[in-house]
Amino acid sequence: MKTLYINRFASSEHGTRSTVTYEDSLWHGIERPWLDNLPYESCIPTGTYTLLPWNSPRYGEVYIFVGGSVGLTEGDGARFACLIHPANWPRQLQGCLALGKKSSEYYEKEKSAAVWSSKDALSDFRETMGYEPMQAIIRWVLP
Repeated sequence: MKTLYINRFASSEHGTRSTVTYEDSLWHGIERPWLDNLPYESCIPTGTYTLLPWNSPRYGEVYIFVGGSVGLTEGDGARFACLIHPANWPRQLQGCLALGKKSSEYYEKEKSAAVWSSKDALSDFRETMGYEPMQAIIRWVLP
């Protein structure tokens, strides 16, 4: 099984930023800030997850985190349906992770952290990782 590393390195009220890596592949990640695991609001808790292919009615072929306090469906855990899907701003996420080809610590127009080329990054991610189950490790990495 492939192992994906989500290495968080910064968080503020403007969003949580990370690098997402598999072997030599690198993407930039954006999430909402940590808000005590509040459903639809908080970034995904640190930990080890199974990342499954998922067909979202809203986003199409994406990935869903399962494990720890994050369940596949409502009632399976404190949180559910935490996805990797396209987005540029934390405000476009409801407790999910978005990938980008580039990132910005702070984008003045939106007053937020951001990732860029999110749809292209997810397509590249899908091509690199395949559309099969994998392990995802979310952790903090200090600079």
